[in-house]
Amino acid sequence: MWSIIERFRDDVADIAVVTDAVAGPRLRELTFQPANPDGAPIRLLVGEMSVVVILGKASLFELGGAETDRRFLRLLLEAAAGGGLREVSDMFGTAYTVRLSDGSTHRGRVLQFAWRRRSTYDYSAWQSSDARRND
Repeated sequence: MWSIIERFRDDVADIAVVTDAVAGPRLRELTFQPANPDGAPIRLLVGEMSVVVILGKASLFELGGAETDRRFLRLLLEAAAGGGLREVSDMFGTAYTVRLSDGSTHRGRVLQFAWRRRSTYDYSAWQSSDARRND
């Protein structure tokens, strides 16, 4: 898992603020805050055998160390940085849709009861398409 995370950290170093902290004896917390204020932040809680991924405000994924999870982690990180996340929050929680670069879509819901109006967050890419073309 670390190789995927470190490669992603290196790739986005110029377009996101990355913090890396020890959250416990066997737990590290990494946060990626994009320079683009409309981009989806990423929070990773990395243990010895698992990674918890939080995209945007509430899109939650728990991954193990299997090869399919490693591939899925890479796709999730790329999707968030590429603007592939949409969250819709209402009084029952947050429903999310992640458009992955392999063409698939992953949907889910995080339950959290709270009195709030329905709101939609269509996150933007961390870097504009014009800036990506000039690289």
